Amino acid sequence: MIKKISRYSLQQIFIESFEDCDSFKIIDGLNPFHIILNGKELYIYIKNLSPAYFSNPDVWRVQLPKKDEFETIKNGPIDFVLLGYDADNDVYTTWHPKWAKQRLNNGESVSFYSRLSLQEEAASTQAIKRLSLNNEGEVIAFPREHIEFLLSNLKTFFQDESDYVAMGSKKRPEANDAYKTFCDLKNIDLFASHMANEGYSAVTISNYCRAIRDLIKDGYITRYRKIFLSCDRLSEYKDVVTEFCDQPEISERNAKWHNTLSAALRAYISFLIKHQSNETLSPVITDDINTSNYLDALISKDIYEGFGLFLRNKGYNENTVTHYLKSIRTLRETGLITKYRSLFESCNSIEDLRNAFKKFFAIHEVDQMNKDRHHDLSAMSKQFIDYLQANIFSELALPSQSNEVPQHHSEDNIVPIPSQAEENPPEIDWETPYTGSNGKLTRIANPVLIDKLRPLLDTEYASPVRAYNEIEDFYGDRYSNMDMGDWMKLFKAIDWENPYVSSSPTPTSDTDKTRSKTEILRVEYPDGRIIQHPKAIDTFVEVIENSYPDLIHELNILHANVNLVTRERSEQYAPAQKEITDGWLVFTNINTRRKREDLLKISEELELGLKVDLVSIATGAVITPTDEPNSSTRQKIKVTFPNGRTIQPNKVLEALIEVVKYAGPERVRDLGITVCADNLVLKNPKPRYVKPCKPVGNGWLVNTCSDTPTKYEQIKYISDKLSLNLSVEIIYTSSH
Repeated sequence: MIKKISRYSLQQIFIESFEDCDSFKIIDGLNPFHIILNGKELYIYIKNLSPAYFSNPDVWRVQLPKKDEFETIKNGPIDFVLLGYDADNDVYTTWHPKWAKQRLNNGESVSFYSRLSLQEEAASTQAIKRLSLNNEGEVIAFPREHIEFLLSNLKTFFQDESDYVAMGSKKRPEANDAYKTFCDLKNIDLFASHMANEGYSAVTISNYCRAIRDLIKDGYITRYRKIFLSCDRLSEYKDVVTEFCDQPEISERNAKWHNTLSAALRAYISFLIKHQSNETLSPVITDDINTSNYLDALISKDIYEGFGLFLRNKGYNENTVTHYLKSIRTLRETGLITKYRSLFESCNSIEDLRNAFKKFFAIHEVDQMNKDRHHDLSAMSKQFIDYLQANIFSELALPSQSNEVPQHHSEDNIVPIPSQAEENPPEIDWETPYTGSNGKLTRIANPVLIDKLRPLLDTEYASPVRAYNEIEDFYGDRYSNMDMGDWMKLFKAIDWENPYVSSSPTPTSDTDKTRSKTEILRVEYPDGRIIQHPKAIDTFVEVIENSYPDLIHELNILHANVNLVTRERSEQYAPAQKEITDGWLVFTNINTRRKREDLLKISEELELGLKVDLVSIATGAVITPTDEPNSSTRQKIKVTFPNGRTIQPNKVLEALIEVVKYAGPERVRDLGITVCADNLVLKNPKPRYVKPCKPVGNGWLVNTCSDTPTKYEQIKYISDKLSLNLSVEIIYTSSH
């Protein structure tokens, strides 16, 4: 006996499949019904699958009846998805949405066919299975657990066949295969691995993969598929990226993403071509460059390792090295070098190459791209020329090939970097002579710090926010009384033609050394796991990424009016916002001690049980703060009840819990206080809010995911609206 499910139950089974999906919502209707998934609206209609009672018992079907509500769906812009349900195998089948929508109300009963063997195979393998039918249609069978994935990727599973040239025919199989490869989401993971091997930064990998995935999943590629289907093979896709990105909605999106879409597309296409042909990279350039192959080095030679080594030996930090290597890839992947190759083909000397680059960056489209990338391209080209020159002439060998100790020159004086052979070099105090009576630095004189700041400030496009982060790592809290404006003045005062002081300060004695220890963060989890990176910023970002970023966002911790965790880019502080999982951004433009305070607050509010310490880089010892700034004080809520009872719990959330219990959770719920897009008092929180929801009796829970000022306002509001006559205060206490 074939198991039949009622119309209502078919819908309920479907809804249960999205129990853990926050982006799913039922709008209205009962089979057919209207939903939103990942921001896209769909109409869903589900029917029981059953045998078609043909001579072949393997043929199954659903029958689509005639309904008045189908007319509205058929004539509207929203996609329609027909699902067949095999209850015995817990498997859905579906057909091309466009085809199904066209056949709505075409007859009293329209049949859509499947195969029992296909449904059983999908159930046994727990995989998505496809089958071409005799009527040139196609059916897809898949386990119910895959429903969210399939509906989120409809445009990938069902291309608009009318735009294919004889889809599946022998005339253009390469074109169709290329397009399918291009739209295959499985290739994105391979693309990520490829970029990691190529040395791309984690942020770039995340941004590029997200850009490609969104273009495919959100239907942008499908809407403009004719552009790509005009190509016979993947190698031609590079030629149409510009046309695709010129489409108004793509252009607007690309501009909003700072041209990430176009860059990601070109990198992705290059990867697919390479992956398809199994090409290998050329050897690294070392001494074999000659004056006849500049163009070869610019276009095809694998110079990444050699150029990266050259930059590191010049003292550039890893961040700058990554930017410059990325700039080479950008010029190659955009095809601009090839497009203007005539400028470089005639170069017979380094001077010719310099002049060629000047002409190259004077071209409008190149100049615009250079500006969009904060002049990284032109800055890279100068170092690239130096690299080529160093490899052509042996007397300009790489620093790593010489035994000489590099010198930092100024016009009046040479300040040597101590060689590794020196024993116990004198410790120079570069700060005390330039520290004013107010405790603020009046000049950046430390040559080691100057060398760290040079790649960030002595460029065509300076990055003072990144320089400020470097200051924080270098000095720790030594100059905690200096704000960003103070450092900006010092940055601007550096003469990069002559940045070093004209005479060296005297070595410091043990008695007059000024404390200049840097501090890092050490975070220990309740299970004993420890996170402690060489830079406080890395520890800070990793802990936040692992500690419910969406809940931290709700805590509304602000710095410079920017939420600590948000998805919104700040115009002023964008460089200080580090991207983590799911598009969240972490604000990092705060010193180490403020980072520690934030982590302690997050741990307390979300009950994470974290132990957060400051550790001295010099000794490795845990530092017990004895001079915390005022911001280290903690807020508590004091509540006095009408009978004189007073509570002031260590955890602020306990004050809210106690008040809700006192008022009665049902009464508080009726006030309609909103938290995390839901009622403050509820019984069935979304999965991600289960942890901060605390029991208050009779099966009710109160959502404590808010900061202290918000909890204070909630308690005041509850007291006022329900006439509880509570006295509510915020009390400031020391955190130690």
